[in-house]
Amino acid sequence: MVFRDNVEYTKDCRNFTHVGVGCCQTCHSDPEYAMAVVQVDGEPTLLCCMLRAFFYPGNPNQKLSPEEKLLRAIFGEAPHVQDLD
Repeated sequence: MVFRDNVEYTKDCRNFTHVGVGCCQTCHSDPEYAMAVVQVDGEPTLLCCMLRAFFYPGNPNQKLSPEEKLLRAIFGEAPHVQDLD
C-alpha cells in the first residue's frame, strides 16, 4: 500500500490489535495529517500516535495524542524509569 509522498508500507494498526493498545480516533479520522510510516519488526508500518508511542516509548519526536497532552498538562512530564530508583 502507498501513503503520502509515495511512501510504501506493508502493515498498519490493524495488524497490532493483539498488543492491547487502542487506536487514536483523531489520527484515523485524518490519516494524511496524523498517521506516520515507521519501522516495526523491520517492516514499514502505518501507525497512529497511540501505537507509535507503544512501539517507540519516550521518543521526543513522537506526536502526542490529545489525551496525553492533557495528562501532561495536568501532571507534568512522566518520570523516566531510572528516576524512580
